[in-house]
Amino acid sequence: MIVKVLSTALVVAMLMLFAQVYLNKTVNDEVNLCNFEADTLEYRVDSIKSELFVLETQLNRYQIALEMLEDENHQAASEFNKRLSMTE
Repeated sequence: MIVKVLSTALVVAMLMLFAQVYLNKTVNDEVNLCNFEADTLEYRVDSIKSELFVLETQLNRYQIALEMLEDENHQAASEFNKRLSMTE
């Protein structure tokens, strides 16, 4: 009788150990997936920041060019602004 109880307890302990190992693996897989998704998002954010930097640089250049145009030819600059506002 004691042997049967001990063997049943051993089987239960082994099943619990297997369940714990499986649960740990599942949690680790989820953590790895979340880390991968975080890295992917971080890469996308960095790409968007780089693109924004390029666009801001271009905008600054256009603003400088427009200021120069206003200094040289105010009427042409006004016409340019008018046409530019139609494209927004």
